[in-house]
Amino acid sequence: MNVLEQKIRRKNVGKRKAVISLKMSPKSMMQLKPQLEQFQAEHPKMFPFFRAAMGNVDVGSIIEINMTTTAGKTLCSNMRISENDLALFETLTAMLAK
Repeated sequence: MNVLEQKIRRKNVGKRKAVISLKMSPKSMMQLKPQLEQFQAEHPKMFPFFRAAMGNVDVGSIIEINMTTTAGKTLCSNMRISENDLALFETLTAMLAK
């Protein structure tokens, strides 16, 4: 597959919908590699966590993300994993393993 085209739709507050389109060519993926390596060097616990989490996720699992800004504001979101989500995660995991 030369170009990955995956559209993820989610509902925003109100009736608007946001569409996130991800298009990555092999060249784009190669350009991303040094940034991922730098991220891994700066945050060594994250990739092992992601690997452990992906090995245990199943339909019905809940993923929750918390962020605290430098101003002290906390943002939190969560999602319950559906069969479609699991298929997407498995595809991304297989792509990243290459």
